[in-house]
Amino acid sequence: MNTNNNNQTTETTTTSSSVSNIQPQTLNIFTLTKDTTAQQIIDQMPNIPNEDIIIIEKQNIDGSILLDRRVTVEVLSGSLKLSIRTALCLDNLPENIFESLLPPLGEKSGSSSGSSISIHEPAKLLQKQFNCLAELPSKPSGSTLWSMSKTYDDNQRLLYSTESDIQIFVKLCLHDIIFACDMRAHCTNELGITGLRPDIMVIQKNNGLPIGVVEVKKPGSNVMENERIHGQIFNFMTRLKEMYGQKNVYGIVSTYSQWRIYWLSDNESAESTDLGINNICIGTKIEYPIDIPRSKKTKFLPACPQPATPIIRIVFGTNVIDSNSKKLPMILYSVLKKMYFSPRAQSIPLIDKSRMYIQISKNSWFWVKLNSSTKLSYEFFDLSTVSYAILLVDLKSGAHGRVWLCCDNGGNVFIMKFSTIPNKEKAYKALSQEASMWKQIWKLNAKVVIFNEEWCILMPYLATATEADWRDHEFISSVRESIQLFASKNLVHMDLHKRHVGKYYKN
Repeated sequence: MNTNNNNQTTETTTTSSSVSNIQPQTLNIFTLTKDTTAQQIIDQMPNIPNEDIIIIEKQNIDGSILLDRRVTVEVLSGSLKLSIRTALCLDNLPENIFESLLPPLGEKSGSSSGSSISIHEPAKLLQKQFNCLAELPSKPSGSTLWSMSKTYDDNQRLLYSTESDIQIFVKLCLHDIIFACDMRAHCTNELGITGLRPDIMVIQKNNGLPIGVVEVKKPGSNVMENERIHGQIFNFMTRLKEMYGQKNVYGIVSTYSQWRIYWLSDNESAESTDLGINNICIGTKIEYPIDIPRSKKTKFLPACPQPATPIIRIVFGTNVIDSNSKKLPMILYSVLKKMYFSPRAQSIPLIDKSRMYIQISKNSWFWVKLNSSTKLSYEFFDLSTVSYAILLVDLKSGAHGRVWLCCDNGGNVFIMKFSTIPNKEKAYKALSQEASMWKQIWKLNAKVVIFNEEWCILMPYLATATEADWRDHEFISSVRESIQLFASKNLVHMDLHKRHVGKYYKN
């Protein structure tokens, strides 16, 4: 017997002639408590002989019997049995979002500041139809969010004072839905261009691939209608498409009390009621440089910046959905599943004339397309000539900074790192010390400059050592010499590791 998750169709097969092909009956739903007796269950089923009913009991921690309110009668070897399918619906067990909806938001306390509004270029919202999946969640059991609400006040309301509180509630809500989806994914703080963004989260698969973006705002008047918020979610969704290969890109904006689902205009799954996962791409290969840089010092003329590529800043989205809406859990369930099973680009080359890149200047950034004649050069050059940078590859964030592989508008490759230190004066001091180390130890120049209104350091690009390198005795000898040079300066490296070894040809 095969029964799908939502019990819409049931198929019975048998190899025994003694088993009839009777379709299973579904009994009326009734509520069971821990005090419900077997006789009370039998009384609910007057048309079924008592001897054909088997009561399956499960013991709770306190000794009480766990029974499900959904009771189905199934065909089994010519007799009928009562199958207790789950033990998650008793009054004394945690609520789940699909049955109890979201816990209510309580009154704000403390800070009187309003919701943060970004400085992103505005975008126009076109409200479109978003269809939920026809399937039901596989395991909507319990809720961390509801458990938290019980610790806040007697009315099980979620109390807040800051936008960070709202972010916690939204994150827990999404994690409850992710668990119900049986997805291997999680929410984490999004890394913006320069560092962590407190109001942005990214939904990642456990292999690190980003699949969706979430923007959280404190509740306020007309927050959900602000075109700069539409513009911010548009930019982050475009990054998922252009830099990480996600094809059906979705975003969520929430104040917890209100929610909206967003998607880009080329999304093919927003109106679909099924996932269509037969031909999904498992991952996206992001191209990294294979060229080894040279220290040849060539004089370069400063390259002219790419003009901003005109793009139509239109994003599709639902209407605003209140947190007490009965539709919200299934909408969130559907959008997370559509994110998770979206097809992906098989690869993202370093230079692709068809896609968009982020070009960053001293005080802003915008989307551009590369000049058709752009070619990358890995020779060292004068980093003081860089006034515009094109972000090629996200090298993620380490303990001390947010790192990008970049090129200037002439195709000259370098590394840009923003400090994770929030204090600008301390960030400048730390980056300046790092630049002096490049000069003192390796006789290479690095520059501390401002991009996107934040201090950063521009450094020469060094190629990553390969496994073949570590089998090369000449290469290993060069590594030893570099370590000895480092030590001769009375310096200590606190995290010496193969991944921290870079190489270049010295002329």
